[in-house]
Amino acid sequence: MAAWDPSKHPRLPKGHGDPSGEFISSIDIRKAPPYGGSNRRKLSEVAAVFDRGGPLEYEEKPGMSKVEKNKVKKNLEDAEAMMTEEVGYQISQERTGLDWYTSNVEQAFAETSKHFPELAHDPEAQMMFTTIAGITSSSQDPDENWSTAAKIYGYMKSNNEILGINPENGQLWPGGPSSAAKKTHLEMLNSMYQDMGLSGTVKWLLQEHSMQSLAMARENAWGKYSSTKNFTKQDAGIQKAGFMIFGEKMGPFISNIHGVEIGESAIDRWATRTFNRYFRRVADSSGKIIDAPTDRQRPLAKGMFTKVASKYGLIPKQGQSVMWAFEQQLYNHMGAGSTDKSFVDGARMFDKWVEAGGQKP
Repeated sequence: MAAWDPSKHPRLPKGHGDPSGEFISSIDIRKAPPYGGSNRRKLSEVAAVFDRGGPLEYEEKPGMSKVEKNKVKKNLEDAEAMMTEEVGYQISQERTGLDWYTSNVEQAFAETSKHFPELAHDPEAQMMFTTIAGITSSSQDPDENWSTAAKIYGYMKSNNEILGINPENGQLWPGGPSSAAKKTHLEMLNSMYQDMGLSGTVKWLLQEHSMQSLAMARENAWGKYSSTKNFTKQDAGIQKAGFMIFGEKMGPFISNIHGVEIGESAIDRWATRTFNRYFRRVADSSGKIIDAPTDRQRPLAKGMFTKVASKYGLIPKQGQSVMWAFEQQLYNHMGAGSTDKSFVDGARMFDKWVEAGGQKP
């Protein structure tokens, strides 16, 4: 097969800021057969296509001229227009992604209840499980995430402790660079669990607390973090659910998979890739995919997901889950295979682990 020429596979939609008109849209790419058939391409190669033309500005900066500020505004409007088109396309597909936080989670609980019967009916057990799943979600595919959460939950039931490391090998739970943070968060959750038990922990996680209270809990009671990074004095009076103690990415994700509506999207690695694709910033200068948003990008991305979702009568987490499906399938069509796995696949993965001799629940 001839060498792949990224310049022949551009992605920017026609009519969205490209005067040459040579770019094709992400939807056109989705409609076409996957590039190369069974041949796969590196993420860095696909990123080179998405980032073609250099980065676009998404925020006003000191010293910008009026023309530059207007360009930033236009870039944000174009990004919203692209997302609007992509959500509209995705919800017309057979696999929309709309059920990712609902029926998929319900089916996964039904599967895993073969080992932990309470997960079929006990809201407290489900909340603890989804909290563990949210904490361990970073840098894991959904099937691996659910299986890991089931292992940790099983060890909790057997040993009355939420473990920050994998007792099978003494290593951090999977997650690459985020593994150390997972350990800290799991140990924080375990401290809550030891102090308040299951019912008390779940009640605290679901209750609203001031940001100042959350900061103090992180810093003094259970956490090992300084309160200054995610919680500021200006935010002290804002009320948020207790599970937001785990951060601006994991908190909303926990709420979403548990079915608690807080009106926010979880800006995970796929949502980050979506946002960065609109502004030609998918990879860093070394070609590595950027999978975490900056502090400035996160609220912009959340706002965009919320606004676009509302155009289709969706709540924010549905908008995010639809775009999660769109983005993954776009990467597949561009030649960089991405996971099409789900929590249900993870429940079955856990089944196989148990059958192979893993610790019995």
